Amino acid sequence: MNKDSDFSKNQSEVFDLASDYYDKFRPSYPQELINCIISETGIKTDSTILEIGAGSGKATELFVNKGFNMYCIEPGENLAAVALKKFGPTRQVEYCTCRLENWKEKKEYFDLAISAQAFHWVPKPIGFLKCASALKSKGFIGLFWNLYLTYNEPIDAELSETGMFLLQSEASCEERIKSHTQEIKSSGCFKEAIVYRFPWSQRYTADEYIGFMKTCNGYLSASENDRQAAEVKVREIINRYGGFIVRQYLCVLFLAQKL
Repeated sequence: MNKDSDFSKNQSEVFDLASDYYDKFRPSYPQELINCIISETGIKTDSTILEIGAGSGKATELFVNKGFNMYCIEPGENLAAVALKKFGPTRQVEYCTCRLENWKEKKEYFDLAISAQAFHWVPKPIGFLKCASALKSKGFIGLFWNLYLTYNEPIDAELSETGMFLLQSEASCEERIKSHTQEIKSSGCFKEAIVYRFPWSQRYTADEYIGFMKTCNGYLSASENDRQAAEVKVREIINRYGGFIVRQYLCVLFLAQKL
């Protein structure tokens, strides 16, 4: 594994240290996204779905609620434990606690492979090769992310100054979308991805937004002193703006069929 892969591995694994906060405060995904995946891929409740980097099951839950069974890969043992406690009674979810690159895939077994807010941590091209190998001949890959939009509002500038949040302009989001689209195409495993955009928003109190901050990479990688200072600053900012913040998200789906 090269240095970039080592960095991604180490950075991605810090989320396991905040498993309870992750499940409680991380944003979910719009229902329109799930409906789009189901409609465009034609999957049924007896279809087989693989999820990569499932975490505590934020996206998993949306498919489980519609009757699907999920096979989830998640390297974080704490995150997997939270998910299994949550989904255990449904008997619809199985977790494998390993990284995708180390997983012994079930060849041509799955109808759909998804990854929510996680595939950028997977080494390439092995991530695409593993997914393609695990998918049936007409299977799909669906990668999606919540991008954190900013419209240059004063509160966004103040929050960005804490160094704990990656807030992106619309232009920056579009550049990232082009990069992911090209990456899927360059893998040689999938047809050109179709991109779907789902704008949505979520309202947070100061406590809720600090809870969300505690799941962010910037916070988890910071020193204890910097964390405490950021918590004080974020609370002060949000209270000054009326005690809550409405966070704008752009949920972007990349859907591609196996070649």
